[in-house]
Amino acid sequence: MLDPAPHADDIACPARTLESKLRDARVICLGENSHGVAQSIYAHGLLLRHLIEDLGARTIVFEGTEASASSWDRYLDTRDERDLVLGFRDMAGSLGASREREELLRFIATIDVDEDLHITGFDVAVQSAATIQAILDHLDRVEPETTHTWRQAFLASPILTAEAADDLANEIADRRAKYVAATSEAEVQRLERDLTNLADGQRFLDRFYDGDFEGGNATYREPGMTRNMLDLLARRGDAGPIVMLAHNGHCHRTIDIGIDLSGDPTPSVGASLATALGDDYRTIFQFYEAGRELLPTANGFVPGDHYVSPAGFEAALFAASDADAFFLSTDTDRVDVAATYSYRGQPLVPAEAFDGVHAIRTVTPVTLR
Repeated sequence: MLDPAPHADDIACPARTLESKLRDARVICLGENSHGVAQSIYAHGLLLRHLIEDLGARTIVFEGTEASASSWDRYLDTRDERDLVLGFRDMAGSLGASREREELLRFIATIDVDEDLHITGFDVAVQSAATIQAILDHLDRVEPETTHTWRQAFLASPILTAEAADDLANEIADRRAKYVAATSEAEVQRLERDLTNLADGQRFLDRFYDGDFEGGNATYREPGMTRNMLDLLARRGDAGPIVMLAHNGHCHRTIDIGIDLSGDPTPSVGASLATALGDDYRTIFQFYEAGRELLPTANGFVPGDHYVSPAGFEAALFAASDADAFFLSTDTDRVDVAATYSYRGQPLVPAEAFDGVHAIRTVTPVTLR
């Protein structure tokens, strides 16, 4: 098993295999091929320390909401276990609520740099408790007499909650000067983001519950994640590269994530960022050869064998080395990275899709908190 809390020297040499591919990037997406693999999270820790200490990364973005991740952002300063636990509130019952992620957050908090590190999230509010609470907390400061009404409105079905979020956003737009005067421009912008993400997340859930994951994801979730990343880029300015931790599919530079409700293809977040940023967007994928992962089923999460497609990139990748885990840049001549493989039913040309890989030969399931 990879060490979840390595010293800088433990990772420096192998990580520099990828350094030429990552230096000067504005956004670096560290992918994982499964949210249910323990080693994927430890592998993120290996690269994160190098990116923070050597390449100046100061913003880490999880595949969760901004509202929920704000508790982890506080934890970096407070080291208060209550802040660490609070950040998992939205993730209860999901693969995001793992002991391995808890270890990763504790590890990030030990990294000592001169400038502040920040943690945030880029997902829409599919898991919505923290987002709703942040909205209500803002209302309590400006128009407390309205808080109860909106709390009740947000306890409705997903589609009614989405409509309530739109209604509140419109009302705030009409009285925006009052809200800015009572709080600040930055806080009102955060409120507006929370309301937009709540509406998108609940509309995704409405489609999901109706059996249309792909349509809901391609219409509401993936575009919302892209919007949130572009907004974060605008707000963070030149404060070092932003590092995203997300599924390979979200990081992918060339893939369409699905077909939206109008029938049009929706690019992945990574494809949209590559279009917007060009060479300033870089991504490292993870691949596993074999082992076990935690899988979602109708009866909860169960351990299962990790599936590798016979037409996938993994066979060629793991033939390139006999190491248990290794980094490989797409500059390599050990693997034909210009060839076409299969990835989740779509063609994959490694040299076009990503900049490097973190290959982990054998994996084991995450442990839920």
